[in-house]
Formats: sequence, structure tokens, C-alpha cells
Amino acid sequence: MPTLITLVSLFFPRLTILILWFLTGWFHGLFDTFVWPILGFLFAPYTLLWYSVVHHWFGGTWGGVPIFVLIIAVILDLYSLSRVGK
Repeated sequence: MPTLITLVSLFFPRLTILILWFLTGWFHGLFDTFVWPILGFLFAPYTLLWYSVVHHWFGGTWGGVPIFVLIIAVILDLYSLSRVGK
């Protein structure tokens, strides 16, 4: 099941965020306000998903692999934002 969610999130990150938000408790307790998840959903869905993965699977510890994947997530978000309107 996690592999299926990972594959879906690569192609449809906003859909994955909505599914995780409404059907699980994945995002509970990660953010102090609703501002960051909303901004992440709108502008940086890959980064939002990876941030939540690091807090769940890596215990919130930002080491080598989590930072490397974070850079890739930010690049994917910037690329997808640059393709809007073209």
C-alpha cells in the first residue's frame, strides 16, 4: 500500500494530500496553523508531502538523505510552478 501511495503522489501530489488529509491522521500535529498546509497544497505539494514523510518516518531528523530528497522536492515544485500557464 505505501508503494501505491508513493506512485500516486509522484503524478498527483495534490490528490494524495487530499486523500491523506481526509482519510487518515497523517497531518495531525505537524503544523501549528492551517496556513502552512494550505500554502504547501497550493504552491509546494511535493515539499509538503516530503516534510510530512520526514516527520513520520525519520522522526523529524533532517540528515543527509532527507535534505537531499527535500532539494529534489523543491526543484519539482519550482518546475511545476514554472510550467503553469504554458
